[in-house]
Amino acid sequence: MIQLAIETSIRDFSICLRIGQQTFQNRCETPEARASANLLPQIDAALRQANRRPDEVEAISISIGPGSFTGLRLGVATAKTLAWALDCPIYSVPSHAVIAWQAAQTLLSEPASKTRQIAAVIDAQRGQWFSQVFELDEKGDFATREPFSLVDPQTFLNSLENPTLVSGPGLQRWHQKLKKNTPFELTEPQHWTPRASSVAELVCSRIDNASPVDAMQLVPVYGRKSAAEEKLLAGELK
Repeated sequence: MIQLAIETSIRDFSICLRIGQQTFQNRCETPEARASANLLPQIDAALRQANRRPDEVEAISISIGPGSFTGLRLGVATAKTLAWALDCPIYSVPSHAVIAWQAAQTLLSEPASKTRQIAAVIDAQRGQWFSQVFELDEKGDFATREPFSLVDPQTFLNSLENPTLVSGPGLQRWHQKLKKNTPFELTEPQHWTPRASSVAELVCSRIDNASPVDAMQLVPVYGRKSAAEEKLLAGELK
């Protein structure tokens, strides 16, 4: 299967084209203000690198959040437009699951590890995280232990059970401020950023039991209202 995967939940967004077991990946590290001008050229570059035409894409997968409001809107809109134009199915995966998938691969590479719980954390701004906890079985499959929530970073880490592996872009701003007095460990920094290649791998691992979503009904998962919306609801804006 030729699958186009898109990950735009953070500023350092990426795309990849997966053909069988081969991956052609492009990463765009531009500010969000310019992301809309770079995403489609990156997709075109990946197709050219693989010597493929757009109409050969058989499926599209997209990370739907939570994360960057601007990035999620851009990624979902692009995925929906391409799915409609190419008449191919679209699969969506939560951004927390992408992070947990990457962390799970690090645990599976260490057979002696006793850690079977993964906490995925995403920067929610305003001093908070979007967090979600997953359980990993001995076969490498992981399942959601609890729904994602908006949390204070240190309070959340204090609540974790032993042993837990913590990963995600939320650590980029917070890891040096955290008090290491709770039973958790962090993945290496290169695993914190969700990648389009992991979106593709996660979808492929579950494709037999997954159903494509209705592209017209697909919306980003923001996780919270924007600062302007919260101020409006609080009566601070008129």
